[in-house]
Amino acid sequence: GPPVSGGSLLDADHPCTGSFFHAGSHLIWPEPFASAAIAQFRHTLETGEPYHAPATREHRQDSGLTEVYEWKLEQIRLPDGRPGLACYFYDLSDRAQKEQALRQSEERLQLAYEASGMGAWDLDLTTGMSVWTPQLYELLGLDPELPASAELFFRHVHADDVQSLRTAFDRSIGTGEAFDARFRVRRSDGRLRYLAARGRIVRWEAGTPVRMIGVNYDVTERRRMERRIAENEQALRLVLDNTVAFIGLLTPGGQLLEANASAVEAGGLARDDVIGKLFWETPWWSHDPLVAERLRDAVATAREGKAVRYDAMVRMRDDTRMTIDFLLSPIFDAEVRVRRLVASAFDITERERAMERIQLLMREINHRSKNILALVQAVARQIWRSDPEDFLERFSSRLHALAASQDLLVNGEVMGANLEDLARTQLAHFGELLGDRIHLDGPRLTVGPDAAQSIGMAFHELATDAGKHGALSTDAGEVFIAWTVDRGSFRLSWTERGGPPVATPTRSGFGSVVLSKLVRGTLSGEVDVNYDPAGLCWTLTCPGDELSS
Repeated sequence: GPPVSGGSLLDADHPCTGSFFHAGSHLIWPEPFASAAIAQFRHTLETGEPYHAPATREHRQDSGLTEVYEWKLEQIRLPDGRPGLACYFYDLSDRAQKEQALRQSEERLQLAYEASGMGAWDLDLTTGMSVWTPQLYELLGLDPELPASAELFFRHVHADDVQSLRTAFDRSIGTGEAFDARFRVRRSDGRLRYLAARGRIVRWEAGTPVRMIGVNYDVTERRRMERRIAENEQALRLVLDNTVAFIGLLTPGGQLLEANASAVEAGGLARDDVIGKLFWETPWWSHDPLVAERLRDAVATAREGKAVRYDAMVRMRDDTRMTIDFLLSPIFDAEVRVRRLVASAFDITERERAMERIQLLMREINHRSKNILALVQAVARQIWRSDPEDFLERFSSRLHALAASQDLLVNGEVMGANLEDLARTQLAHFGELLGDRIHLDGPRLTVGPDAAQSIGMAFHELATDAGKHGALSTDAGEVFIAWTVDRGSFRLSWTERGGPPVATPTRSGFGSVVLSKLVRGTLSGEVDVNYDPAGLCWTLTCPGDELSS
């Protein structure tokens, strides 16, 4: 501030002036500054020794402000020859405040460097002069007494990273873009560390960059954590991609963020086909408006924090359909807000098919039970009419034949029986003759339950008659059982040779009913019985599809 001068303030000849200065000083400044200032004024006035006070910070009693002064005194001669004083006061308060603010800012910056482990640098691009903070020396394990320079720094950069780092550095200088790089350094103690660097041009002259500042910081631990996270994510991805479940991650609004490989591949899709789209608009769900609408409703429910689970039909590869057990679960953050939705599903198509098969089997069991009861009733009625004296024996024999066919149906193929197995079952009591005197010839053929029961009973009747009166009643007779399927027509024949001469029966018993009416009615076919003296020949012809009805 402008200097203030005065004279003859303290003089024995002017006590009032001295008293005024003394009182005024104590009004303005506190002790001990006021008394010390008055004493210094008196000393310079009496001895003529000049005085230059250092910058002094004092609290003004009159204004309540804290001010900083620099002042000096010198003795002068007044026009009348008497000694006086010239006092120069300089108000440094504004400069002191700015210096204090700068100092505090530097202290805060230094604290930030220390807390973050950052090392700062300041590079003069014209002279190459560089200034480093102590933290940068520490990052490299160097003595802070060493003169800082860009070349000193590059000497510690890993050899494989030097060229890329120099290129990034030069590009920043040439383009004015921010300098941003990651690289490895070899500390003076031999340890390898990973550093990151950020910098920018802060001063230009005539369009040329002349000053650049920046920071370096250690990212070794961060890199290790990033690598560990990446490995964990990769491991999780491998688990998800190799699970049988279909898994997806959605935003609360229903946008698909992730889907595992099982879901994408099963749908015959690529990730680009589904990632980023609304879930109900993806090919899995968009095949049916009702299916898509139900999914949209499920997303709205899950967004409110409630899990949703139901069975759904989705479209898969080659436009096929799959039934899935679908679950949509909300994921909450620390504030219990829904942040993500997890969609998961299992293929339950086989389960549904199994349920359908069970229902079909239950209907089939009901149907078979009714048929068997009707057949038993018919057998009992016919035997009673034809031969009531021998009812129990003959009825028991027929029931055993039915039971054998039923066992074959239950223990064999669910929806039918193999025709050759059916013949062997009904001829089991001639076991030693099978393949020797009883010959089976025909392709592998499965017949349905009704056909198996009728044909099984026919085999039983033919075998019983052959054992009593026909080819199997002698030691040389043979039976030839053959079947064919040609152009949708089925033909089954039973031919006997080598037995006693055959004569046409004089009356029709239950066996005749089984061999003609029952088989013909069940299979909608034609039955021919030829009582050739050389041996009985029984032939059944029917449409092939009747066998599986």
